[in-house]
Amino acid sequence: MYAVILTNQKINSMKVITKPTYKCEHCGKLYQIKNWCIKHELTCSKNPANFRPCFDCQHCELVEATVYQHDPMGGEFEYNVDVLKCNAKGFYLIPPKAEHKGNAFYFPDIENNPMPKECSQQKNGLLPFKI
Repeated sequence: MYAVILTNQKINSMKVITKPTYKCEHCGKLYQIKNWCIKHELTCSKNPANFRPCFDCQHCELVEATVYQHDPMGGEFEYNVDVLKCNAKGFYLIPPKAEHKGNAFYFPDIENNPMPKECSQQKNGLLPFKI
């Protein structure tokens, strides 16, 4: 951390600019640009529209899966990722944040579905992971 000592001349010549700020209605995060705030509100973890019953379900499990990706320089490479799996219905779940951002992983071996807003298989339990 650097400390800067200003003389009286520098303090008097300082300009103060007031800008509008935008606040997330759900978490209170502040933004200077309105569009960034709107984008954040869509994916905010405290937004009630993003809550899914799968977050509390005992059938939901965090598993490790292998993703194969084509390398533009030639060949393929693989890496492991953690994904959510519903053991009651037998498919991978796409959380709302990954769905909004468009960065969900799709696997050919098991069906991939977005998290449902209502689930008949849900049984309340402890959260085994933090999202």
